[in-house]
Amino acid sequence: MIASRVRWLLLGAIIIISGSILLFSKKASTKSNLPYYGPVQIKNQHTNSPDTVFHRIGDFTFVNQFDNPVSADNFKDNIVLANFFFSSCDGICPLMTETLSKIAAKYSNNDDVRIISFSIDPEEDSSDFLGKYAKQNKIQGKQWMLLTGNKQKIHQLAKNSFLTDIHESKEGSTAYIHPPTLTLVDKNRHIRGIYNITQKAEVDNLLSDIEALLGERKQW
Repeated sequence: MIASRVRWLLLGAIIIISGSILLFSKKASTKSNLPYYGPVQIKNQHTNSPDTVFHRIGDFTFVNQFDNPVSADNFKDNIVLANFFFSSCDGICPLMTETLSKIAAKYSNNDDVRIISFSIDPEEDSSDFLGKYAKQNKIQGKQWMLLTGNKQKIHQLAKNSFLTDIHESKEGSTAYIHPPTLTLVDKNRHIRGIYNITQKAEVDNLLSDIEALLGERKQW
């Protein structure tokens, strides 16, 4: 009788342990393998518990297309897709807006995915003008923010946080030169991908990586 009870207890323990291992394996399998972009710091590296500190997007406060202040805290716990543009750009910007419009439509019912477009020509792109630009391009407010503000701060944010170089053009018809890239940022403000939207394969990778980050969010 006692031996039978012991066998059942052992069997129960094995089932519980097996279930825990399976649950852990499922959680581990949802962890994305996306890289972290930007400089990395190792703190306490001479100890038994060194800490890896990844590059993060810095704080910012600008004004959106509704003339409302918007800060980095407005995107807390969101997956963010960001780009830098200017409304009068007739080069790569229309393609960037078109690509973002398709992504916005795909995730229109998902509050976890947000889009930020920073104007690099705020002297021309006032909040009122960006409001008209948003209507013209059917950009929805809460999901997709068009931000304007202090020119120097926006350009510094592009370079220091988003690792994006902006140059004023002294020749030709365009006022600024900037890369045709979209930046994927996770809920902890870490850059997890930078994509050239002129390459279809990179846009496909972007869509796949958004799904990977959504899975990473659900993990915990």
